[in-house]
Amino acid sequence: MRIWHYVFLAVFLCVSACNLDDDNYYKLVITSFDDTFTAGYTIDSTFYPIEPSEIEVKGAIYTYSKGLGSLTSLEVDVAGKTNTSFLKVALYQNEQLVSSQRAEPGYNDRNLFISFTYTATEAGKN
Repeated sequence: MRIWHYVFLAVFLCVSACNLDDDNYYKLVITSFDDTFTAGYTIDSTFYPIEPSEIEVKGAIYTYSKGLGSLTSLEVDVAGKTNTSFLKVALYQNEQLVSSQRAEPGYNDRNLFISFTYTATEAGKN
């Protein structure tokens, strides 16, 4: 019976330690419909290109999703391909949407582009 106490304690400590940095966890999600996109993002002055192989395709929906950890600033540039009918950039902090931007084509306009910028506040890194 005593071994279960140690197992419970070990699991509790592991779960508690894993949640220490939750306030600073960000996730980037880019979505497009009908065609893919090219994109890259900059976190605190470091650029990360998004490779086509990192974009998940399910039917006509193209999605890139990446956990970013903590950050102070984020810049994302996304360009839709020829037949892209919708683009969206969303940033989540601990699974809560903190900012998003979308683009849809106008009449006879098929060039979709998003230039997304986010800066975490100093008080709460919100």
